[in-house]
Amino acid sequence: MKKFQQRAYKRRWAATTRHLKKQCRQSTLELESDDSEQENDTTSTPETVTKYMDAAETASCTAAGADNATYSGPDSDEPDENDADWRLIDHHVTLSSDSENESDSDCFEDHLSLWATEYNVKHNALDSLLKILKKFGHPDLPSTARTILNTAREVKTQVKSGMEYYYLGLGSELLKHFKMYPLHKRTQVNALEISLNIDGLPLFRSSGKTLWPVLCAIVNMKPTVVFPVALTCGTSMPIDLDFLMDTILDIKTVLQHGLHDGYSGCDKCCQRGEYFGRITYQEIENLVPRTDASFRSQTYAEHHYDGDPSPFCQLPIDMVKTFPVDYMHQVCLGTMKRLLLVWIRGKREVKHSADQIQQISDRLEGMRTTFPSTFARKPRSLKEIDRWKATEYRQFLLYTGKVVLRGILRPDLYDNFMTLSVAVSILVAPKLAETHMIDYAHQLLVHFVTQARNLYGVEFLVYNVHSSLHLADEVREHGSLDACAAFPFENFMHKMKKLVRSGKRPLAQVVKRLSERSKKTA
Repeated sequence: MKKFQQRAYKRRWAATTRHLKKQCRQSTLELESDDSEQENDTTSTPETVTKYMDAAETASCTAAGADNATYSGPDSDEPDENDADWRLIDHHVTLSSDSENESDSDCFEDHLSLWATEYNVKHNALDSLLKILKKFGHPDLPSTARTILNTAREVKTQVKSGMEYYYLGLGSELLKHFKMYPLHKRTQVNALEISLNIDGLPLFRSSGKTLWPVLCAIVNMKPTVVFPVALTCGTSMPIDLDFLMDTILDIKTVLQHGLHDGYSGCDKCCQRGEYFGRITYQEIENLVPRTDASFRSQTYAEHHYDGDPSPFCQLPIDMVKTFPVDYMHQVCLGTMKRLLLVWIRGKREVKHSADQIQQISDRLEGMRTTFPSTFARKPRSLKEIDRWKATEYRQFLLYTGKVVLRGILRPDLYDNFMTLSVAVSILVAPKLAETHMIDYAHQLLVHFVTQARNLYGVEFLVYNVHSSLHLADEVREHGSLDACAAFPFENFMHKMKKLVRSGKRPLAQVVKRLSERSKKTA
């Protein structure tokens, strides 16, 4: 029996490995394909995504070629080619590191993590596999299973009802599992009906250790998916019902305020998003702004997560204007990266050939020898796009892009890019902002978003792109985009990381190093 299980395990691993290699070739070696030659005078037409499989469904289907693959999510329709393109782009934009100095996860690492989770691979087995992969062709992979799986280093539990207790959260878990269902099923329901179950589960024959989970199920959608809300463990039954209080309070909050679904996620305007395979914001002009008064009174309840006021409300500040749109994340790591990925890996109508992408890369690398030393980084090839940092996207948007794209990128796409480049160039320069060019920059951004929807489709107008429409207001309030950007903070985060020398009490190490430096400057 044991040998049979080993053979079955090896078959699943071989099939999954083939699937992973295929996925990696499609996503990371896309530049080698010449199947999508584009003519410069081609006009693109927007297409609406009609089918979509989100990340959770993708995770459950990653090892679809494996024998006896375990089903882990609701049924879903097969995505069409355009859906796959947008999921790949969304995936890489999401994986963009907020920090200027952290590495991006590559495709193979992500799929390996999904495989290990799907088949419940033990950590020691995965540790051994990682050592082999690092030795034979994958030196950049993590060394341990805990790293690749993002295993929590510490689980903080409480004591309730005489037992060890951990609460996962009803609202967050309910929303997460609801999003696993295909779009056409989600749009057919106006309310969710849930069922709760509590029962004891003996863990070992040799002891009385028993797990008492609070389980939840969405019963008015098929197939029914069961998930834990709270976990309780002890050697006997709970001595009281105190372990249910968090769940009850969470149910009360959900009944009063509904689920925070991200459709009202914009901090600057009251627009409610629309779902086209992802949450998008289709309104471009005549946006209704949020105000300090409406925020404090929670006029738009779905914009507030749990109904509790923000702790910042205790301060005498404007709760909308005081929190600016950070263009490092929204424009550089958001819109600019999204544009590049669309040109490289997007839909056939706007995707450029491998030869064209190579020409752009050659131009970028050709600048390295004469690039000014005032720039922190020299231009890199588009083959390394997944490892670009925010400063490199900023550099491309404001300086190099307009040069290396000219004559290669399709003319209508190039004009659209230049609209964004000129607008942001105005808004990052305080002197230009002082010359009353802010209104002109806003007009350019409105034109950019409008044309981007026509060129790339409604799916392109995600929150990052929508945020561009609020950049001019941020400059009016703060002086320039650089005056309220996260770049200096990210740089300091890197300095703080260098203060940690070992894994033992990292926080204490940082405090000590900062104390040493403060004595030198005193």
